[in-house]
Amino acid sequence: MVCCLVTTGILSKAVEAKEKTEQNSNLEQIKLAIIAALSKDNSSINKDILDKELKNYGFEESTVDEDNNYITNKGEKVFEISSEGDISEIVTKPPTEKVTIDTKFVDSNSEEKIAIIPEGFKVSSITDEQCIDNGLVVIAPDDSEFVWIPIENPSSLYGIDKDGNYLGKLYSFNDDGTTSNLNWTEEKGIMSYQDLEINQEPSVLGQELEADELYMRNFREIIGITGSNDEILSKWDEQLKKDFKEIIISVEKNHGFYVSRYEMSLNEDDEAQSKKDIEPAIAQNSKLNWYGLYQKQREYSNNISTSVGSSMIWGCLYDQMVMWLKNSQIQVNYGDISSNSGKTGKDENDKLNNIYDLLGNYKEWTLETGSYGGRVYRRIWQ
Repeated sequence: MVCCLVTTGILSKAVEAKEKTEQNSNLEQIKLAIIAALSKDNSSINKDILDKELKNYGFEESTVDEDNNYITNKGEKVFEISSEGDISEIVTKPPTEKVTIDTKFVDSNSEEKIAIIPEGFKVSSITDEQCIDNGLVVIAPDDSEFVWIPIENPSSLYGIDKDGNYLGKLYSFNDDGTTSNLNWTEEKGIMSYQDLEINQEPSVLGQELEADELYMRNFREIIGITGSNDEILSKWDEQLKKDFKEIIISVEKNHGFYVSRYEMSLNEDDEAQSKKDIEPAIAQNSKLNWYGLYQKQREYSNNISTSVGSSMIWGCLYDQMVMWLKNSQIQVNYGDISSNSGKTGKDENDKLNNIYDLLGNYKEWTLETGSYGGRVYRRIWQ
């Protein structure tokens, strides 16, 4: 299961904040400054007005960084305002208490790499779990644990086809340590899949396969999509494309994403979680199929926070995780091996950059479509 940050516009929320919250907090004061500096069509921020308003609240005049974000401070507290109006605090020490605002952690121990700590989350208090290069661990409001996967080059993650659709870039990992493109080419900024019958995403499984009545029941009873068979498939296709685009935009903006630290399990309310020493979901409920796992992972963020989005992991994100592990000098590759299954996080030898259960336990389902009319699962080995 992967949890990705999804940008939610702060501008509309700031108007409500004027009436609902105290105006003397730093966050609310910045929101009010943004409201005053908005253009008439709410599409841009006037820096001169913004700075005037910020100064009235005791903030320093803002500077503009290379990404056109406004940086301001009040005393030792530093804040970033994006051109879209999103606000985050910037810290250089791992916040081990729950943050009240999305927070950028600049890790001096990882060449100044940045991780986004979502509102309501906190960084682990264990020193070995506070470094981005070694696997930064964060704890969600429900005590689930996730690890930050940094992506320095988002263009290696996705491409755009001739119709403007976002497509995932998938890779083969070779025995000599190199990678090669898996079923895609890119020329003059236009990406395309070489064979539309094999590895790709986002994608339905195929008109004939997912149009089968068994799959239709999955959509109606589990995913919650209704209508005629053709309407359901069309809505499913649009949902996959929309979700994929949102995640890619978030990853590109934040240069990373979170992956669950443990195999997905279920809590007492039958909801997804990422916790240690619990039987994985598929062992807890043998009736859970791919669609059931997909839906529970998609709903996870609704249960714990409004500042993040969650999803079953896409194949291209899984590949990025493997690349990150390789860059950390961890010798891993893909394989199809048998492994004992059991409670999550049970084997310290099955911990790679603070992520458990990648080598052992159950295989990881992805949203990638494969060459045999089904979704692709992953397993890595050393």
